[in-house]
Amino acid sequence: MKSRHLASFLSAALLSLSAGGSAVAQTPPPSEEKDCLTENANMKNKMQFFVCLNAKREYCQDHMLKLQSECQPSSAKYSGAYSRYLVIKNNSNQLIDMLIAELKYGDKNPPEQFKKLMQQINTSTQEFDKYVQGTTCEGASNRFLVLLIPVITAAILDRSRILMDGWLSGNRMAKEQRAAELGTQRWRSPLEFGAAPPMAQPQAPPPPPPMPTADTITPLPASEQAPGTLPPPPPPPPGGF
Repeated sequence: MKSRHLASFLSAALLSLSAGGSAVAQTPPPSEEKDCLTENANMKNKMQFFVCLNAKREYCQDHMLKLQSECQPSSAKYSGAYSRYLVIKNNSNQLIDMLIAELKYGDKNPPEQFKKLMQQINTSTQEFDKYVQGTTCEGASNRFLVLLIPVITAAILDRSRILMDGWLSGNRMAKEQRAAELGTQRWRSPLEFGAAPPMAQPQAPPPPPPMPTADTITPLPASEQAPGTLPPPPPPPPGGF
């Protein structure tokens, strides 16, 4: 009797656990804070910004290859994404090179320069994301989708130089190591990761010239006519005579 009661109790407990587990599985995970410039939780003078910037680079490169496959290099969307990628590449590499110079040679850059470059990176990556998510291969506006690239918040932008000072501090060996790591995170040109330059869209061939008609043919002078040919007869006089 006891064993039968125990079995029914265990069955009820298992049913309760399985129901709770399914409820937990259906609960969506909490959304992550998409912020590029928060410091790491371990507080070891490293900045999350560079991890985020590297994630931006991988995202943009992956989407360039995806667009090349789906839309072809001759499409309007690929051409638009290509030019936007180059803007992000130039801004990001300028920031990375500036930081490498500060780590290796102690070149001090003003806070305004850091903030300006980070704002440009933030704006250009968001523009790339909006274009990729909301444009058809023909370049027409599609539906607006959720943006995927993390953003740099305005509050963090104002503290960028202070946060950067902590990341740039340390002994010579640590600075050299960070400079080498940053060097590997420079944005590559599209050809370096397999994305071809945009191709001009094929143009329709020009229409053939119209065929000449009797009204448009001008007779050659007698001196230019071929030997043995007779000149054309004169036009009839008016009135039919």
